[in-house]
Amino acid sequence: MVHRATVGHGIGMNLTLVMALPQSLALARFQRLLLAPYTKFGVTTLAEVGRLDHLGRPVDWSHEGRHVNCFKQMALCRWEGGRSHRGAPVAAVGARVVGWLTDPTRGGPLPPDPLGFGGWRRVPGYEDSPAPRPPLTGAKPRRWSKQQLSEAARRSLEAELRAAEELAAAREPEPPGPPKLRVLIERRSGMTRILRNLEELLRACEEADEAGFAHGPFRGIACRAHGFASAGQRGSGGTDAAALRANAAAVRSAHVLFALHGAGQTNAFFMGQHSAGPSALVDVRPCGLGTGVASWPDSYAPALHQRSGDAVRVFALNVEHPAQCLPPDYMVAVRNGTLDARYVTSNPASQLRDQHVALRADQFLQVLAHAASLMANRTAFQGARDAGRLHAYALPDEDGGLQFGPLGLENPKRFFWARANNVTLPEDGSGGAGRNKGGDQFIGWELAAFAAGFKGGRR
Repeated sequence: MVHRATVGHGIGMNLTLVMALPQSLALARFQRLLLAPYTKFGVTTLAEVGRLDHLGRPVDWSHEGRHVNCFKQMALCRWEGGRSHRGAPVAAVGARVVGWLTDPTRGGPLPPDPLGFGGWRRVPGYEDSPAPRPPLTGAKPRRWSKQQLSEAARRSLEAELRAAEELAAAREPEPPGPPKLRVLIERRSGMTRILRNLEELLRACEEADEAGFAHGPFRGIACRAHGFASAGQRGSGGTDAAALRANAAAVRSAHVLFALHGAGQTNAFFMGQHSAGPSALVDVRPCGLGTGVASWPDSYAPALHQRSGDAVRVFALNVEHPAQCLPPDYMVAVRNGTLDARYVTSNPASQLRDQHVALRADQFLQVLAHAASLMANRTAFQGARDAGRLHAYALPDEDGGLQFGPLGLENPKRFFWARANNVTLPEDGSGGAGRNKGGDQFIGWELAAFAAGFKGGRR
C-alpha cells in the first residue's frame, strides 16, 4: 500500500508517514523499520500527531523538525487487508527494504554467509528475470483511468525490482561449480508451532549430504537453524535494526526457508529474487490447517508470492499424519487443569495452526529434494503447480505416505487414491476430492472433532 503510493504513483519520500493504530497504540519497532525506506523523516502515529500538549516539541517525523498537526496536503491510504492482494507485490517491497538496509549509512552489504553454510550460493549461469509486460500504447490521455494508473504503477515496481535484484546478483562472482542446497530451518520458542525434532532433521541433512544428495542444480545439502525473534523477545514486535539486518542476511544466504506457518515466513520477502535466486519457501502446516481451513493459509504465502511472479517459489507441506502433530502447550495445560480454558483461544482453526510438529526425517528430505528439483526452473515450477503436483501432503504410510498435489484438499487420502486408480471425483466436496473453497470461518465437523480431541485428551 505505502510502496504503491510513494513509488508506483510517484508521491515520493518528502512526506510524513502517519499510521492510524487502534486505541492509541504505539508503533512497534518492526513497523518503524519496514516503513523507514519510504520517507525522509521518521514515522509516527495518528494519536501522536493529535497530541496538542506536544506542539512545538522536537520530533524527527516532520519537515519542520518540531511537532505539528496541520498539513497542507494529505493522502489517505486505506488498508484493505493483508490478503486482499491489491497492494504492491511483496517481492518489490522486500527488495526495497533490503536496499535500504544495505545502504552504506546503515552498514553496507549484508554478510554473505552468516550461518556458516560454506561453499557458495549462486547457481552457475542462473538467470531468472521477470518477463517485461507490454507498455501502454497511444497518446497519454489528459486524465488516466484507474486501470492505466495501475498498469503504470506495476511497470514501475517491476523495473525497480529488476534493478535491485540485478545489483544484488552482480555482487556474487560466478561460482566454480554446482552449490549445495542451503536450507534455513526456523527455530522457534514459546508455547506454539515448534518443530519438536529439529536436531534430528539437522542430522538427517548431514547424512543426506554424505550420501550424495543431488537434485536439480544442487550437489549436496547443508541445513542450519535460525531464530527470527530478537534476543529476549518472544515475537517479532521487538525487532531492531541489527536484528532485521541479521534476519535478512540469514535468509538471503539460503536457497530454502523451511518454516511453520506464521509470521516467520514473512522473512521470505527478503530472499534473493529472480536472478539473485533461486529461492524457495516451504510452508509447513500442522494437521488440519492445510485441509480443514485451507483457504486461510493458502491466501498468505502461496498467493502473495505467486502475485510477485514467483520470485520466491512456495511449496506447502501439509502434515496430515496425526503421529507427526502435537497439541500446543496451552491446550496441554488446559487439559491437565493447570490453565483455565477461558484464557486461551476457543477458535478451532487457531488451535490447528498452533500445533507443534515432529516431522519424519525421510519425508522432510523428500520435500527438500522435490523443491530442489523445481525451484531453479520457473517454467517447471509453474507447470507442476498447474498440473496439481506441486504441494506436499504427509500422510500415514497406509494412506500413501508423502504425496504431491494441489492446494486445498479437504480429503487428501481420497484424492490420491482416486488419482492412483484413475477415478474421477466431483470437485464440490460431497464425498469426492473435496477442494476447500470456503472462507476463513469454515469449520467442518471433522475439524471440530479434531480440536475437541485436544480438549478431551484423545490425541
